Amino acid sequence: MIVNRGTNMLTLAKRSRVAIGMLVLLAIVFEALYYTAWADWERTPLPISISSVLITALTIFLAFRVGEAYGRWWEARQLWGKMVNLSRSFTRSVLTLHWPEGVEGESLSRELVYRHIAYINALRIRLREAAAYADAKKHYTEWEAMLPEADLPRYRAAKNVPAFLLLRQSEVIKDSLGAAVSERIAWRELNGLLTELTDVQGGCERIKHTIFPDSVTYFTRVLVWFLAPILLLTVLEEKSLIYDMLEVVVVILTALVFVVIEQLGRDLKNPFENEPNDTPMSALCRTIEIDLRQHLGEDDLPEPLEPVKGVLM
Repeated sequence: MIVNRGTNMLTLAKRSRVAIGMLVLLAIVFEALYYTAWADWERTPLPISISSVLITALTIFLAFRVGEAYGRWWEARQLWGKMVNLSRSFTRSVLTLHWPEGVEGESLSRELVYRHIAYINALRIRLREAAAYADAKKHYTEWEAMLPEADLPRYRAAKNVPAFLLLRQSEVIKDSLGAAVSERIAWRELNGLLTELTDVQGGCERIKHTIFPDSVTYFTRVLVWFLAPILLLTVLEEKSLIYDMLEVVVVILTALVFVVIEQLGRDLKNPFENEPNDTPMSALCRTIEIDLRQHLGEDDLPEPLEPVKGVLM
C-alpha cells in the first residue's frame, strides 16, 4: 500500500515511463509524418466533436473500471481490518476462558494463539503465493515453529493450509471443553469467532479468484491508446513548428492523464498480487503477531514493518 507522501512526480513518472515513452514516440511519428509524407496532402484537422465523443466514452469506461477496481481494493482492506479485530477478540476470549479441570489452560491458550499467528500468515502466503512466493511450501515452513509437532504432518500435506489450521483450532477447542453448560456456551462463542474468520478468508479468496471482466479491461485500454492519435489529428495545423510542438505537449499530457487513470484501475483490481497498491498483509500480520504475543506476556517481540520507499507491504 502506498502510504502518505509515497507518491510524487518522480515516482509517478517512473511507474508511467513506458506509457510516457510510447506517447512521445507516437507524437514524434505523427509530427514527422505531418511535415514530410503528408506535406502534399490537404491536411484538414479532424472535427473536435470526434475527440469529444471519444473522451466521453472513455470517461464512462474509466469511471466504471476504476470504481469497480476500487471496490475490490476497499473490500480487501475491510476484510483484513476485520481480521485484525477478530484476531484480538479470539485471543482475548481464549486467554480469559476458564478451562475445565485437568486442562493445562495456560499452555493450551498459548498453543491456540500461536496457531492463530500461523493461520494469518498462511492466509497471506496463500493469497500471494502465485505472485510473490514461487516456492510457497518454503514460506509455509517458516511458520511451523508456531505449531505443535502433532500438527505438522497434516499441515504439510494440506492443500488449503489456512482452512486446515482453522479446522485444527476447532478440533482442539472442542476436545478441551467438557459437556457443562458454561463450557458449551464458551464453545459456541469461540466456534462463532472461527466461523467469522472463515468468512473473512472466503471473502479474500473470492476477490482473489474472481477475474475482473476482460472486455472492460480490453476496450478501456484500446480507447486510451486510440485517444492520442485522434487528439493529434484534431489539433495539428500548419501554423508554426513551435506552436505545433506546444500542441503536441498538451496532447501528450492529456492522454497521459487517461493512461495513468487506466493504470490505476489495473493496479487496484487485484489487491493480493504483491504490488505497491496492494493490501499491506505483511504489515497487518506483523501487527497482529505483536499484539497477540504481547497479550501472552512476551517481551521479545518483532518490530512493526516500516514502509520501504513509501510502500508498506
